[in-house]
Amino acid sequence: AVEPLQKLIRQSANPLTRLHALWCLEGLGALSGDEIALALADKSPGVRENALKLSESRLAKSPVLLEKVVLLANDPEIRVRFQTALSLGEINSSKVATTLFSIAKRDPENPWIRAAVLSCQPDVCAPLVRFLIGDEGFVRTPAGQNFLRQLTFVLGAQNTIKNLYEILTSYGFIPYCECEIDESFLGGLGDGLRQAGKNFRTAFPNAASMGAIKMDSILSEAVRLAENQTEPADKRRKAIQLLGYEEFDKAKGTLSKLLEAHEPQEIQM
Repeated sequence: AVEPLQKLIRQSANPLTRLHALWCLEGLGALSGDEIALALADKSPGVRENALKLSESRLAKSPVLLEKVVLLANDPEIRVRFQTALSLGEINSSKVATTLFSIAKRDPENPWIRAAVLSCQPDVCAPLVRFLIGDEGFVRTPAGQNFLRQLTFVLGAQNTIKNLYEILTSYGFIPYCECEIDESFLGGLGDGLRQAGKNFRTAFPNAASMGAIKMDSILSEAVRLAENQTEPADKRRKAIQLLGYEEFDKAKGTLSKLLEAHEPQEIQM
């Protein structure tokens, strides 16, 4: 039964027949990497999409298949690009991070594409933050900022020290100043850490660590901005929001001052 099915994959003019032959061979335990590679280049988007699903269990051990899957990040069909992002989600490599970023950047407004990209391994999410911050044109857009917020939320919720250090290092290398980008990065991270039962302080228990020192600097600046009545109200409000990710005992003094009668109503609220 195997040989006729292999022949159908190579010779049938009907894409549905080729698709059924692929899955039949998989069910028989007789599907080879060569046949999957052939299907990944099939002229039918549906066959390419299913070939991606069939490749998933083999990608970690087959650099050749991985290379062919990566190429589908530029597929003309969005459903194939979507499946490419999902299929790469279990692979942990810098090449995968680069590929996922290109998929996200091509369809930045598509929530399904974003969800597929965000399903990747935690160690791939962290480089994605670096790529996004390094792409000034993209990260300045509303879609780029939304993606940044979602990425840092995921990493905050995962609460892995190594990845938190990596994205904080990336944050420190932002070559431009843009309040909306800061807000997206820190707001997403703070909300994610909160979901993990942490805040900007407790996520870095070692006070001498790079993460703790960086967070102390960020929160100290937030206090300065929040208390400075000469700063624009919008800037002060964003600083106050950041203090929501601080330990309450450390933030309450500043927050109490901001409730005083001389403060404008928009700040008190």
